[in-house]
Amino acid sequence: MFSVKLASLPIAFLVFIWNVPCCAAQTVPSSLPAEIRRAMSAVSKDNLSRTVNVLAREFGPRNAYFNQPFRDDKCTPETSITYPENNVIMAAYRFAGMLNYMGYMTRLEPIRLDFTGKLYGYNVVAEKTGAIYPHSFIEVGGHLDSRPQTPGAADNAIGIAAVIELARILANYPNSYSLRFIAFVGHEHFYFQNIGSTSHISTTVDNGDKIKAGLVLDGIGVSEEPPTATSVIIHDGSRESAEIADLYCFAAKTFAIPIKCRIAMDNALSVGSDNLSYWMQKQPATLNVGAWPYKQPFYHDCGDLPDIVNYENAMYTVQLNLALIILLDNGVTPPAPAAATPER
Repeated sequence: MFSVKLASLPIAFLVFIWNVPCCAAQTVPSSLPAEIRRAMSAVSKDNLSRTVNVLAREFGPRNAYFNQPFRDDKCTPETSITYPENNVIMAAYRFAGMLNYMGYMTRLEPIRLDFTGKLYGYNVVAEKTGAIYPHSFIEVGGHLDSRPQTPGAADNAIGIAAVIELARILANYPNSYSLRFIAFVGHEHFYFQNIGSTSHISTTVDNGDKIKAGLVLDGIGVSEEPPTATSVIIHDGSRESAEIADLYCFAAKTFAIPIKCRIAMDNALSVGSDNLSYWMQKQPATLNVGAWPYKQPFYHDCGDLPDIVNYENAMYTVQLNLALIILLDNGVTPPAPAAATPER
């Protein structure tokens, strides 16, 4: 799930946790609260569970080195099934098919996943053009692939399930900015870590398009204070990324979403997921994770099965992201946060 870039200081001194009082008065267009609440009420915990089970049980391990699923919960290879493509490509096809069924046009971005060029996968991108700002994008995505030894339910089938649920609910939303729903490949492929998101963002910038916000979902089916639902929003210290993080917590309070929102800053770009690809290319983005430091049981292990996922935490996280996306799309900016002191 997460990568660590070594630096001269210990990691404990690189990531600062901010307890930000939320929030000062902020003007929200009068039509938005009802629209946001309608969208939040449409989130289905059952949909999230079904998608996680498909990705983890039919295509786990979602890795380019395998073309067979696991047979059982002990991660025994299923020798009676051989897919025509590797597991992560098959999972990408399924993700694309689900979005196509919703009416989205999807594209596959081929990504090389080894040094020989023989192994590859696809980013899957579904796009909904904005009525006013067609070349400025709000992107929401997560990594589709998993480590070779795991079905990857909490890391990160639940993140992809959330992306699909967001796409479903926003399919008929009249967006001003263009929306992208993305399954990235390459995060869990060792030396090629985050190559899928890096390639996608480079292409976007080279095409002259603007990324208004990159919203990365990874490990959202975990709470750091169970049974309380929690969401940690990590930004890189840039003004644009910090504003996205502030707007998350503003949305949680304004729309009474039953999730505890907390903000962390990683200005050393030391720990993260596909958010690092945005930050390293100077693009505004956040990482949305259920707990930080990460507390997933069976992390990168065979035991990362669908039944360990906290679907309630994930459901409230989807609601939080729906509220955020609609606020961003309507040009709402966060209130100026009160002074905050970092905890180490």
